[in-house]
Amino acid sequence: MFTGDGTKTISLVRSVVPTITTGSLTTNVATLTFSSNPGFVLTDKITTTGCSNTVYNESAAAITAVSGSTISFAKTNADVASAALTGCTYTATKTDGTTNLITTSEIIGSNDARVTVGAFPDDNRVTINPSGEMLFGVAYHVLIASGAIVDKAATPNAYAGVASATPQSWSFTTGNDTIAPTLSGTQSDPPNGMATFDISRNIVLKFSESVLDVANKFIKLCSGAVDCATPIQTFTLQTASASGGLVTVSENTVTLNPTDNLSYSTTYFVLIEAGAVQDGSGNNYAGMATCAAHPCTYEFSTMAAPVAGGGGAPAPSVGAPAPTIGAPAACGPPPLPPCNVGPGITFGPGNVIQNPNALAGSDMANLRPDNFVGFRPDDARSLGAGALQNFQPTQFGALPPTAMTGFDRNQISNLNPAAMAGMSRDQMAALPPTAMAGFNANQMGQLPPSAMAGFDPTRMAALPPTAMAGFNQNQMAALPPAAMAGFNANQMGQLPPTAMAG
Repeated sequence: MFTGDGTKTISLVRSVVPTITTGSLTTNVATLTFSSNPGFVLTDKITTTGCSNTVYNESAAAITAVSGSTISFAKTNADVASAALTGCTYTATKTDGTTNLITTSEIIGSNDARVTVGAFPDDNRVTINPSGEMLFGVAYHVLIASGAIVDKAATPNAYAGVASATPQSWSFTTGNDTIAPTLSGTQSDPPNGMATFDISRNIVLKFSESVLDVANKFIKLCSGAVDCATPIQTFTLQTASASGGLVTVSENTVTLNPTDNLSYSTTYFVLIEAGAVQDGSGNNYAGMATCAAHPCTYEFSTMAAPVAGGGGAPAPSVGAPAPTIGAPAACGPPPLPPCNVGPGITFGPGNVIQNPNALAGSDMANLRPDNFVGFRPDDARSLGAGALQNFQPTQFGALPPTAMTGFDRNQISNLNPAAMAGMSRDQMAALPPTAMAGFNANQMGQLPPSAMAGFDPTRMAALPPTAMAGFNQNQMAALPPAAMAGFNANQMGQLPPTAMAG
């Protein structure tokens, strides 16, 4: 067990920290040489400060080349310099700009949620889950303050600790990155298998990690026969057919912007050449360059053409409720837009709401799940408290996982607890950890066990302790064991005893 004294620390320390020794500039590209391999990969972002030649100081620059102990990155300004450097310090993040890389050390209080002890019979096992990410091929060691760990005796006996790097009682070297990126069909937009994709939307392919595109490799947008003999459009990467915003690569997404809108009621599939994208370590995506039979690995269909309003709409029968002011000219069951919605609410192709910021709480009862299937992160971000407080389970369940990334803590705190019954595993996995802080016990109690598979240690750790009171036995039984690493003592104290049976 651990002491409750946060001043007792456990530290993950890089055994040898390379220093920046020399630098050079070619136009606005800076090249730095380190005293030893710094452990970076392409797209990692480096921040340099305190350099004796200030032209080398730069904030969050993406690394564009790595060769042994030398890296390069583009600076925001050009200058002329080539000199030995002194005083340079540096930090780094992954390409997302938020995941810190452990370039020197990470110090953790022994009572922190990042340090956990196993449950019986593994209660002699201590797990350290740093918030930063270790570099590849780098030696680290662990230091433990005296008294940070104690036994369970009536009068606890303190572990003497590991006070210094010599000798290194707990040391190791990280391996090289050999894991290739994979495509997540469920996290892409549209999700694989979607049947009502908006014809005007871009296609956003989401990978398991940050990727780079590779020159002259292809991505094809296809329809019809699986041989894709005549693609709808071929994007040859880093050439004119992929320039001008047609293909955009950002972190772990590749966005395809077809030249023309897609066609209504049409099935499309995407083919990607092996090695078309790779991660920062050069591991190639395996690709899906062919399709043997429908449905292909990544396939979706577009919405039906909207029904024209006006004279073609049947007149309401005597005694039937009339649409409210602002309702569509032609409304009714699908494929028509819904009736009885407030003034100013508009519907686009597929009856997807075009201005969700205009939704009031009274509108929600008249909306259908199909009005939410095309939501984007910005749409979710614009929902107000009234709409959130009246969300229904089927409506919430219709939101694509990609839309979940738009929710924030305050919105989640306003969400109708009953709506949580519609949440899926993929939606939970896409919800930002920062939004998890808005959960309350009533909402937690409504989550279906199937959604629990979307939890990971970060999302679990982000839940407020008060939310834990809503957990039940079936939810606990479905929770991934790995997610338990995010539990902290305050959360455990709020967990109902009945839930522990799971």
